[in-house]
Amino acid sequence: MKEEWVSFANALIKQGNSFCVRIPNNVIKETGIRNGGLAAIKIKKLDLELTGNVLEAYYKVANQSVELKHLSKDKIMVLSTLLFNEGKTCLGANKGAVMQDKRQGLNMMKAYNKHREQIKKEFGEKLYKEYLVFAKVMAEKIQKQS
Repeated sequence: MKEEWVSFANALIKQGNSFCVRIPNNVIKETGIRNGGLAAIKIKKLDLELTGNVLEAYYKVANQSVELKHLSKDKIMVLSTLLFNEGKTCLGANKGAVMQDKRQGLNMMKAYNKHREQIKKEFGEKLYKEYLVFAKVMAEKIQKQS
């Protein structure tokens, strides 16, 4: 059996004097680990901050996209911040957990829809439509990379 590391993000939970990480069911199935089995864990703090590198990556993708090439750098920065905050909002709806079951999926979708409605309300229809195109292009880019 080929040994491969599987990456995922999840919130820490307190159990007694220790902290635990819930391992999603799809990771259990993928790795073949069973209850009582041994697993090697590699851990680091997940930093959910919008950095210059992240903004630069968004800007680069936007400039390569026919649909987004017309946007100014300032507009891309606004849209990038909104998209990044959407991700944080959706993760926050599940307390940092990746989508593991139907309930968490529904929580994430509610947070996602609420965030998008808030954008529409606060920034208006024009920016909202630009945001939807921006989010679609970024999602497609991520899907191509995985």
